[in-house]
Amino acid sequence: MDTTGTTRPEGYEMFDYEMHQMRAAELAQAAAHHRLVREARKATAAARRSARDEAEGRVRAQLGRGRFTRAA
Repeated sequence: MDTTGTTRPEGYEMFDYEMHQMRAAELAQAAAHHRLVREARKATAAARRSARDEAEGRVRAQLGRGRFTRAA
């Protein structure tokens, strides 16, 4: 008997078990993917932070200043 109260033919217990195993494997794979993405984002953020501290880096315009210098 299953959770709905109906009887099922013999052999479905193994089918249910295999479906459970497949779902558990899918969830584990998705979790591994999410961990990998999180680690990549952390590494990118760390690289950005360390690049901020270096003497030579990307040139950005200062806030409040235009692209060109002021004329005399």
